[in-house]
Amino acid sequence: SAEGAYCAFSGRKIFDGGFEDNLTALNCSMRGFILGRGDGAISFPQSLTPSASRRFCHNQRVTVIHYSRDAVLTGSDDGACAEWTLDGRFEKMILKSNSSVTSISTFQDAAKLIGFANGEIAVFLGQQNLLLKHSEYAPFALEMNADRFLFSGHEDGKVRIANLKNQKNTKVIACGGVISSISVKSDLMAVGLANGCVELYNWITGEQVNCFRNHYAMVTKVLIHADEDRIFSSAMDGTLVIIQRLSGRA
Repeated sequence: SAEGAYCAFSGRKIFDGGFEDNLTALNCSMRGFILGRGDGAISFPQSLTPSASRRFCHNQRVTVIHYSRDAVLTGSDDGACAEWTLDGRFEKMILKSNSSVTSISTFQDAAKLIGFANGEIAVFLGQQNLLLKHSEYAPFALEMNADRFLFSGHEDGKVRIANLKNQKNTKVIACGGVISSISVKSDLMAVGLANGCVELYNWITGEQVNCFRNHYAMVTKVLIHADEDRIFSSAMDGTLVIIQRLSGRA
């Protein structure tokens, strides 16, 4: 909140830091939660007190906090993406852009995708680093499949699919609103929207398979289960929904 107060799932107030400590990003895992702030600070408040140690490497508002298996990545309006250890030690600056960071995704093979407000996407694939720009619109959701196809969901409501092997944009799929989350399994692509809808597509043909309206606020995460029949979605209205793809029942 703008007042800097954060409440855990139990409803217990953790701390109240005042307006100058306004919180702008949050992520959590089994290890605990990490807070991003308007002044660029990152807090790993294991002590659960207002004096929880803050780490600075950004000089503007923190926009994204992303947990990977062995690190924490943070992005900011200053255009920087930084890497931290899970216990809060600054490791390195991954890159610096002149545009705000809008999204970060990581994968088991250490690949990283970083999206920027100017439409650029930085791709780290082992020894291969790419900087792509297939749109002027900010990407808010990034996904990649095993065949190295990049799926980027943008604020103009379109998913752009690019083949990273030849760096060409292969397909554009128009969805029903601003895209906030993407999940891909085989030929299926689930898209979570800011208007609360979850849309399902065959991304190879571009055909919409279904549209589910089970949320009343922005979808924060959508995930296609390995069985490709169940779709999990969560939203800012506090709901978590499991949808049977074939029957459409939640």
